[in-house]
Amino acid sequence: MSSKPKAYYLECPEGKRHYNYKKFLVIGAPMAKITPTYGITKNHIPYARFGRGGKTLLLWSGGPGNNIPRGMAFNLFSKGMTPLLDEYTITLLTRKSGLSEGYTTRDMSDDYAELIRAEFDGHVDLIIGVSYGGIIVQHFAADYPEMFNHIVMIMAAHKIEPQGAQIDYRFAELLSQNKPRQAYALLKSAVRCNDPVFINEHELMYNMKGDVPEDEYFHPLEGSEIAREGRDITLFGYNISVHWCLQAAELLSKNHGIEAEVVDLYALSPLDREGIRNSVSKTHRAVIAEEAEPAVGVGAEVMAIINEECFFELDAAPVRVSAMNVPIPYNHALERTALPDANDVVEAVRNIFGV
Repeated sequence: MSSKPKAYYLECPEGKRHYNYKKFLVIGAPMAKITPTYGITKNHIPYARFGRGGKTLLLWSGGPGNNIPRGMAFNLFSKGMTPLLDEYTITLLTRKSGLSEGYTTRDMSDDYAELIRAEFDGHVDLIIGVSYGGIIVQHFAADYPEMFNHIVMIMAAHKIEPQGAQIDYRFAELLSQNKPRQAYALLKSAVRCNDPVFINEHELMYNMKGDVPEDEYFHPLEGSEIAREGRDITLFGYNISVHWCLQAAELLSKNHGIEAEVVDLYALSPLDREGIRNSVSKTHRAVIAEEAEPAVGVGAEVMAIINEECFFELDAAPVRVSAMNVPIPYNHALERTALPDANDVVEAVRNIFGV
């Protein structure tokens, strides 16, 4: 590989924007078209292959209705893969067509394992599971750890079924992304980590914008961050609920003179017990906000830590803000009713202070 950075160009509506990925630079304007090769594997899985690197990257989507993109759809998809093209040969895979009723995500995982044995000598460098493919990757990581060097899961969901939750416990860390800079650094750190890393990505955050650093930038895979300093109460959030907490904190400050501290629990396993203790010992009150249902969730564990380790620091009982304990409705209006938001966080804090 040449030591001189290669420049690729991409037009951004909001103006020039750039970031570094190792020796690759992306900076505003048009880029060369990527031409993939299409085919079907020996065990009947459609694929598109592109890139010129010596390492092997498999990209799994795998869900029902997922087809290999072509034409303009592929061009839009492949733009985000540009920084990887000189380092990896990328194979985008979907699932077999015409699967029988009762075919499971574990069966799909077995299909991918068969493919890797037959076409990649039983081992690849990196696997990225996107959305539904992330669920399949969980099975694969648990059953075939010898077949890959690194694995990244990028998923968006309200919740995981009990079977999936059991698999989750097989992973060393569970991360949540809440802003572009942190997402950028966590993803780079996850790729370079030798242990399995599970990234839970929220689809409503895809359009959020923010700066990313030009130089190499990484982020610790364990811990928490204070997203906003405060003195009167701590708002704990993770993933999208961090944004609810930040919005609520501004409203509380403006309308009620309550200065809330917001703690971003970006790593969920293990939870940052010390960070939780330190903030509660400072503010003496706590609200835990999450999109999940209240029973047996992250919020329940955070509340347990507060009650077990900070009980004598509390001036009021901690409160949870969470989804209704019902199946999440598909209808948009009903879904908004079932899920919490910043206003619910404000209301919880007002009830604690009696204002």
